Amino acid sequence: MGRKGSPRSPQAEGGPGAACPPSPLWALPEELLLLICSYLDAQALGRLAQVCRRLRFLSSRDVLWRRIARGCLNSGFTQLGTDL
Repeated sequence: MGRKGSPRSPQAEGGPGAACPPSPLWALPEELLLLICSYLDAQALGRLAQVCRRLRFLSSRDVLWRRIARGCLNSGFTQLGTDL
């Protein structure tokens, strides 16, 4: 919750680009970032989402999780004998 009297910026609300330190990574187009993230597994995407709000927004995109979900449905919801 914000302090009394201090307006909250759109970035403080968790939109793309919020609360991430400056990095050359953010100069890349979103399509390229999604391509890079498409090589990550479910555990890595979950960890990426914990880094900052912008990466949480990026890693929550359906296009990244469809491949993982499709793989889970085809394999019986297990990977290497452990639940996902």
